[in-house]
Amino acid sequence: MNLKHIMAMLFISLPIAIFLFMMQTASVHESASFVLVIVIWPMLSCLGLYLASRYHTKRTTPVTWNLHSRPIDASIAHRVIRDMATKEEAVIDGDYAISFRKAMLDEEIWVFSQISRDSKWIVTDDRGNDISNKPLSFFDGIARIEVLDE
Repeated sequence: MNLKHIMAMLFISLPIAIFLFMMQTASVHESASFVLVIVIWPMLSCLGLYLASRYHTKRTTPVTWNLHSRPIDASIAHRVIRDMATKEEAVIDGDYAISFRKAMLDEEIWVFSQISRDSKWIVTDDRGNDISNKPLSFFDGIARIEVLDE
């Protein structure tokens, strides 16, 4: 049970408790409708507020998409390349047999702001080995792009 349910139970039980207390202490001359108006109106308004808050919560809950429900094309490799200096990352796609360099150059958008596409750069694995000309199937971790000294 979460906080919303506890608040709803309090909003509903408090007017009922007030109603029972007033019925015990009411004299014969007091009108029953007076007691009902004093108790039913706050109870209904609290219930309305609770329902409105639940509607608002459901409406503003962000929608998340389950990416695993889509069919996955197993013939395409997806690899992440990171520039360690700027922390920029790019996801490259391609056939498993294509090299890292070719896959990066085939991408339409070059995301590395500090590295020119035409400059001398290499792609390394997590141990620092040059994997630029290795196929995408060779390494499936987060690769790094490094600029060579000119």
